[in-house]
Amino acid sequence: MRLHRTTLFVAFVLGIHAATTAQKSQCLRFEVPAGQTATGTTSDNAKSQFGVSIGGIGMVSIDVPKGATSKDIVDALVDKLTKEGYKIRRDGDHAFYVEEGPNGTPIEKGGGMGGTDTGVNSLGTKIVPKKNAKKKQNGGIFGKPRAKKKDAKATATGRIQIDVEVEIIQGNTKVRVHVQVVVPVFPGDTQADIEQRVRKELQAKGLSPRSVTVPSNLDAKTQLECFGLDRTLQGDPILGVACTMLLPPEFYWPMECFTGTTPIFGITNEGLGSQARAPWIYGGDPFLGTLWPLFVEVGPRPVIAGIFLSPQRAELEIPRFGPEAWLLVDPLGSILLPMPAPSLGRTQVQLPLPPDPLLGGVDLMFQAVVLDVGTIQFDTTDRLVVRPIPIGR
Repeated sequence: MRLHRTTLFVAFVLGIHAATTAQKSQCLRFEVPAGQTATGTTSDNAKSQFGVSIGGIGMVSIDVPKGATSKDIVDALVDKLTKEGYKIRRDGDHAFYVEEGPNGTPIEKGGGMGGTDTGVNSLGTKIVPKKNAKKKQNGGIFGKPRAKKKDAKATATGRIQIDVEVEIIQGNTKVRVHVQVVVPVFPGDTQADIEQRVRKELQAKGLSPRSVTVPSNLDAKTQLECFGLDRTLQGDPILGVACTMLLPPEFYWPMECFTGTTPIFGITNEGLGSQARAPWIYGGDPFLGTLWPLFVEVGPRPVIAGIFLSPQRAELEIPRFGPEAWLLVDPLGSILLPMPAPSLGRTQVQLPLPPDPLLGGVDLMFQAVVLDVGTIQFDTTDRLVVRPIPIGR
């Protein structure tokens, strides 16, 4: 694929105006687990806040007084969201669902939950399909520890716990399993030590972490470097992530925990393909002005593959491709990028991203369709959402 041709592809598709199809097949679940009490002030003696974001719609935050319990926080969030027009369904004392935005706006993306209070150390978010909904979204994002001062080192022990819900295949049946990762923090650890240990422990449990940048739930401006989880190392989809961090006083956790949300910069996967494991589409860091590596894994079999590129999401069932096959990009605004023949079940292209700063604020949607030459069977991948990273970032 030649450089100038692909550059024209990107420029052309961004000029297409396509209507977004309203999706009504999912809602968001937020949880503040029991047994937590707010301190009322941050480590910098600022007033504590807590907030949620609903991707593509808006965000709501509340002040959290000293002594507020997990239930108090959930009560206040539910009350404010309801007053602002969101459709809420309570799930016990410590969790709730957001089913629609104001004026019946459908939930099309993921969401996040976070706070500035050091007394609340555990959060959970999840995308939940509505009744009879076939489309699923996957992935989760949680914050990285941060040093309060440059070159800070831990003076006490700590603990980070990540709980992940994974969908695996046993025989011909899909089964959800719980994977728990516990990462110790030792005296003398630096921020880099902790982050490297978290990544290593995630991989040791069969998970595939990546680095992403997401906005703070509380101001939507502060950018947070986080770990993202979309799939296991075997390609199995991740459906939910929860995180608890008890860190030494030299470090803090920005208290952000997203699920299925598109990062401000970087990449994330949405939806499942027509198979649970293969094929799978993913990419490297999408820096503007560089060649961006885009991959499709198809397994050890000969296939022919093509990638749809569009600036718009869609949700169109294609039952002839399989019982769970969906076209997840807008076909009216798509351009088809041919893929070279795969080697050892993997194929890739180097997609040039023009050094245009305007592309840093645009989401690009990719989905691959592959044909198994041996069985004459079509398969679809999940949807890869890309927001290019500006030069110099």
